[in-house]
Amino acid sequence: MTAAALLAPWVALGLLLWPLSRRLGLAVAPWTALPALLLALAAGEVAAVRLGPLVFQADDLGRAFLLFSALIWWLAGLFAGSWMRGRPDRLPFTVVWLTTLGGSIALLLAENLLSFYVGFAIASLAAWGLVLAGDDVGRSRPAARIYLYLMAISEVALLTGIAAAATMDALAFASLTTTGTGNLALAAFALGFAIKLGVLGVHGWLPLAHAAAPVPASAVLSAVLIKAGLLGWLRVLPSDASTLEPWTFALALLGFAAVFYGALQGIRRDHPKEVLAFSTVSQVGLLLVAIALGMLDANFDGQLMAFLAGHHALAKAAAFLGLGMLATASGGLRIGVLLGLAAAGLVLIGAPLSSGAVAKSLLEAGLGSSGWPAAFAAALTLSATATTLLMLRFGVLALRYPSTRTPSPGLWLPWALLLLSMLLAPWWLPGARGLAPVSAAQIWPAVLALAMAIGVMRLSLPVVRPGGLLRALRARWPGVRPSRIVHMERWLLRWTSVGRMMLIMALAMLGLLFLDP
Repeated sequence: MTAAALLAPWVALGLLLWPLSRRLGLAVAPWTALPALLLALAAGEVAAVRLGPLVFQADDLGRAFLLFSALIWWLAGLFAGSWMRGRPDRLPFTVVWLTTLGGSIALLLAENLLSFYVGFAIASLAAWGLVLAGDDVGRSRPAARIYLYLMAISEVALLTGIAAAATMDALAFASLTTTGTGNLALAAFALGFAIKLGVLGVHGWLPLAHAAAPVPASAVLSAVLIKAGLLGWLRVLPSDASTLEPWTFALALLGFAAVFYGALQGIRRDHPKEVLAFSTVSQVGLLLVAIALGMLDANFDGQLMAFLAGHHALAKAAAFLGLGMLATASGGLRIGVLLGLAAAGLVLIGAPLSSGAVAKSLLEAGLGSSGWPAAFAAALTLSATATTLLMLRFGVLALRYPSTRTPSPGLWLPWALLLLSMLLAPWWLPGARGLAPVSAAQIWPAVLALAMAIGVMRLSLPVVRPGGLLRALRARWPGVRPSRIVHMERWLLRWTSVGRMMLIMALAMLGLLFLDP
């Protein structure tokens, strides 16, 4: 079963490369993630697949991430099959889609660090083609360039970590978490996986790539590939992280900074995909807080991390694919799509009776036992206000989103199944515990955001002036200058800046590798 999950994308890719079987390859491509989903659902231990030093076998943590990842790959693949039908670039898009899928499944099933790196490198570099496949060439080409440069920096960092860890007894994950990796290797892994995850400060590729890529590609980039960066961190962190405890506070602080930074950037955007991209930057901040809590509390284990990642992955994939539905829907069908997008937004906010509320309750419990200042618990509660503002902005832009494509019945079933999976997530995701009790803390932050939207942003439906909150603040206080953070964001998104960062980082990593005892 492991072999079938690994080989399915590559078999379909082989069919595409042979002209006589190309039509068959295009037909089976959307279904190639299904064997991986069946593997994740299988009971008991499955046989390993060995390709020299590369070993693939689904352990509990890998299977937990594989469950929601394979589901999203499958449904997004079905969506992409209909979305790309009739387009002249359908064949090259399907080629890079299958290559990215093959790498994604390999990293999720990897048993050791080398196997994980090979899968991650294939998925990350092939995803460059997904970004490049966007309809707007003026947007997709610069986005693909920035993406490729930052992924190159990440690859240098990860290779440095592997080279440093190779001096240890083994590269098996069980050995790494038991014996540790050494400070240099851990620092290199932290940087490499931070770029993959889109952590604040090295997130420059994320908003550009998500906004430029076609809708189904944006869904898997945000929902699956980013979560693989989280899995990478979990793989290399030692089981006894007491030596890293001094860093947990700083990591949580960075996480909360990302939460509010992503919200402030997102509400200034005028395209709904850009709003969703900065929402991902914001939600990644909460995943950083979860990582910090996991380093303090052994009960905050990989299954709970998988629930947090899976809950966000399902909601974000539903939101991106929902935008594609809006582009094809009109009349009563458009109202149905808007209701589905509203459901995804409520999950991301953490509304009562949703998986988002469960995720927030898990983080609240972790913060309560962490010994950190009470301000962190308050920041977690207010993060719902920030997310609500983002979703309000997204909702307003979605109302104005034009219908530009011919309706396609093949889009409805995968999106409906994804919405259903999202709504039922509290009962089937790994680490699921059912619904969280309803509390006032799940309601008043959203009410506060609504009041802010009406009173400060002067939200006017369906027409919204670009600039949102910052424009209103400048009108009230003309002397306020644009934040330096905005200029830093623009600097980070310039390809020349990324190129310099890549060169400096490569030289620094190589130097540290030779200096490390």
